[in-house]
Amino acid sequence: MIASDRGGSGSARLHVDLGAVPSEVASSDGSETVNGDAEDEARSLAREAERLATAVANAVFEQNEEKIKSTSETGQQWIKTQSQVQRTARFPVLRALSQLAVGNMQNYHACQQLEHKLIDSRANVAQLMERLQTLADVDQRDRQNFEKIRTLEQERDDLRMTLGTMERSLRTTTSALADATASLAESDTALAATKAELEARESARIKLDALKAELEALKAELETTQTARDEYKLSLSKAKKELSSVKHELKQVRADQDHAAPHTLKENAATADTGASGSLPEKLARRRSRKISHSAPKVAPGEDGTVGQKKMDGSRSKKSRHAANGDQTEDERERKEPADHTTDDPSKSAEHSKSKGH
Repeated sequence: MIASDRGGSGSARLHVDLGAVPSEVASSDGSETVNGDAEDEARSLAREAERLATAVANAVFEQNEEKIKSTSETGQQWIKTQSQVQRTARFPVLRALSQLAVGNMQNYHACQQLEHKLIDSRANVAQLMERLQTLADVDQRDRQNFEKIRTLEQERDDLRMTLGTMERSLRTTTSALADATASLAESDTALAATKAELEARESARIKLDALKAELEALKAELETTQTARDEYKLSLSKAKKELSSVKHELKQVRADQDHAAPHTLKENAATADTGASGSLPEKLARRRSRKISHSAPKVAPGEDGTVGQKKMDGSRSKKSRHAANGDQTEDERERKEPADHTTDDPSKSAEHSKSKGH
């Protein structure tokens, strides 16, 4: 019989009890062996089987895998050989021991593997516990994240409402911007028109400045003409004074002639008709023109030949034209006055010429 005892160290101890050896070599029909040699052979086979079984048991006890394999294989090979020689020989103890040793070795390896697996399982359990703790932490974080997500969703809804408000405001702003753009375009058009108007005004201002400069020149020329006119009036007044003195002399001559004889008046009248009557106006005219030419300043004539007149924008200066016309009328009037005085009485003019001859 084989008994196994597992100690605290986990090693297995086998106890081999072969029992009655001669019974293993008994005949198949149950009859006792009569021949003594057969008994000896049976004892020797039993001792060999015991030796092999003891070797297997020692190998199992030593837990030496190589010995277990070798002794088990040797025992099984020996049993196979003896079975071929003696078909009735079974050797159940050795057969069972060798088979149990191999199975025990396999079970031992399986137990080692299971132990390793158990250790790995414990490690896996620890890892699983860590993972469970991690999952718990993750679940806690997920719950916190869920709360945060709910808060963020609320904020998202608020932002959507704000975005809708901003979109409406943006549409309003876009519409206002379009209106402002149109207004700006109109302002640009008005600005361009204003710019063109300003340019036209600037051109007109330049022309006005030119006209002002020309007007200043005309004013200066008019002042010069006015000065010349004043001088001409002064000379004219002098000529009038001389004319009045001549008139006074003529009156005196007439008064003297009134006291003279009538025949003397007739003779004087006849001589005055021939020469003196025409010489006095000519002398007075030459004297007056000579005084005017000496007293009046030289003024440049205008485009139409008149003194102190110049065209400005297709029109003449009214003041210069009136001044020239005034001078002309006064000149013609002064020219007519001596002629009237001289032609009123040919005898007086002749007497005046005679008095000048004296």
